[in-house]
Amino acid sequence: MLYVIGELPQWLIDIVKELGGEEVIRVENCYVPPRSIVISADGSCLAKGSIVLTLVPQGGSITIRRATAKSVLKTALELLRKVHNTNSMTEH
Repeated sequence: MLYVIGELPQWLIDIVKELGGEEVIRVENCYVPPRSIVISADGSCLAKGSIVLTLVPQGGSITIRRATAKSVLKTALELLRKVHNTNSMTEH
């Protein structure tokens, strides 16, 4: 599962759809289950125990740009699948 906070640009929405296989849930705050992937449009989320990707450089989050978004997101998904020992994040 991918959690999204804020409005993402269309290019990032397209990349998330292209990678497929994961449910995307829009949330209003950072209260997500541990070991999740959060995409924060404005960089305001610092969810501990999760991978936080952001469009704005912020503290302990990983900044993504158009050129790197696909590889960063794919790597984050693969990492959490290995941690959960599943093929998709919804299986755990």
